[in-house]
Amino acid sequence: MLLDGELNLKIADFSVARLEPQDQREMTGTTGTLGYMAPEVLKGKPYNCSFDVYSFGICLWEIYCCDMPYADLSFTDASSAIVHQNLRPKILRCCRPAMARIMRRCWHAGKEAGHGRGGAATRGSRH
Repeated sequence: MLLDGELNLKIADFSVARLEPQDQREMTGTTGTLGYMAPEVLKGKPYNCSFDVYSFGICLWEIYCCDMPYADLSFTDASSAIVHQNLRPKILRCCRPAMARIMRRCWHAGKEAGHGRGGAATRGSRH
């Protein structure tokens, strides 16, 4: 995430961005930065927009907590725990409930089939 000269937020991707193809099977998994990759991406499943929602939730957590996700774990340990034990960053007790809800909904987005772009992570979160 970047800020321009007028402090407008810009979301950027430094090499793997591309237009979304018509056939979702053309989008491959295992591309990205470990701490931000959805479990389905780590499993190598075909990529879809809900995985970006998951990554956005991790970015929100990082901004709120001023920390790196899974900084104390190795790549192998973090990957395994994310996929097999549903590991997610710990939300601080001081986090506002509405923000915590958004993070959790983002992290759950990849598991909800057929919700489309943004899906459940953005629905009903105007609290």
